[in-house]
Amino acid sequence: GFQAIGTSNTVFAGRFDGVGHTITGLNVQPGNAAAAEDEDRGMFGYTKQAVIENVSLKDASVSGVGQVGGIVGAAEEGSVIRNVSFSGKVQRSGTGYTDGISIGGIVGKLKQSTLENAYNEGTVEGNSNVGGIVGFAYQQNTIQNVRNAGKVVGNKNLGGIAGAAEYKTNIRNALQTGIVEQR
Repeated sequence: GFQAIGTSNTVFAGRFDGVGHTITGLNVQPGNAAAAEDEDRGMFGYTKQAVIENVSLKDASVSGVGQVGGIVGAAEEGSVIRNVSFSGKVQRSGTGYTDGISIGGIVGKLKQSTLENAYNEGTVEGNSNVGGIVGFAYQQNTIQNVRNAGKVVGNKNLGGIAGAAEYKTNIRNALQTGIVEQR
């Protein structure tokens, strides 16, 4: 499968402009189980001060054991994700430790960042902090102009838009039409 771009040791801090292209059938699998820095999964695994924009993933499959999102696993410290969409499946693989793990249709964990103009119609599945758009929006985020039409499945902290949102996270113009199902 495709190796996610960026880990906690080799952070993606650049700009990616998909120029409106759609990537079909992308398959992102769990990383090296022995390497903690290689756990976050998405097209981009881990970003700081990055811009990811103008790209759609169609019929994609993203699986990981850390923060998992269709587009970005963990987006932190001023990252901007905009004009993106996802269809397919996002899931947490494995059964170990799940506290602090977040699974989202677009972003797994969002921290001090912006997510706007995003659409998910994929299935998002995990244990806790599972959201159609963002699994866990933690600390000073802006989430706006988003729509989830996908299915969200998990055990606790589930939401069509966000599984959990804390500490000055602002959510505006959000539409949830998908199914949220507790196991």
